[in-house]
Amino acid sequence: MLTRWLYLIAFSLIWAAIFIVWLRTDLRAKWAALVFFTVPGIGLLCFWAAYRGRFGDCGLGLGIAIVVTVVWWLIWGRKIPPADSDRIKVWGQE
Repeated sequence: MLTRWLYLIAFSLIWAAIFIVWLRTDLRAKWAALVFFTVPGIGLLCFWAAYRGRFGDCGLGLGIAIVVTVVWWLIWGRKIPPADSDRIKVWGQE
């Protein structure tokens, strides 16, 4: 029983991290986030679910992560200014 809860928490946290990173990524870097984080993350998550036979927990974790991400976005995420790479300051070679 405890093992199921641990898998459910892990799947939920990983799905929520994928969603929040995708939401907070700069518009010009969406492709990089998609190629280097989102697609590999979803692939590894699905591989882990297949290896352990936990597709039900993975789907339930997806549902929980969607609810958590929507609540986070409505309460706090909308107030954060959009990500912008123009604020990056590079020091050196001046």
